[in-house]
Amino acid sequence: MKGRIAQPARHSVAEAVAWRQRRLVFHDARLADVAAEFNRYNRTKIRIDGDAAQDVLLSGIFDADRPQALMLYAAKNAEFAVEPDGNDWVIRRR
Repeated sequence: MKGRIAQPARHSVAEAVAWRQRRLVFHDARLADVAAEFNRYNRTKIRIDGDAAQDVLLSGIFDADRPQALMLYAAKNAEFAVEPDGNDWVIRRR
């Protein structure tokens, strides 16, 4: 019986070692999953309110220690509202 080896996804070497530099790499990831990943690395928590906002897809590379980068991304997008919630942040669709 002959086996087949699947071709790996084509990503850059920089993406493969991003975790060593505490960078988060996302390719068409749900905003809810992106926020959850940031929450693993930071005391400041990000909450995504509403199914419509949670399912928005995002691609990008972020510093894991800078959740404010995700807040800036969302704040620049007219479809999102970004609001503080104590020490945490909430992103929702307008």
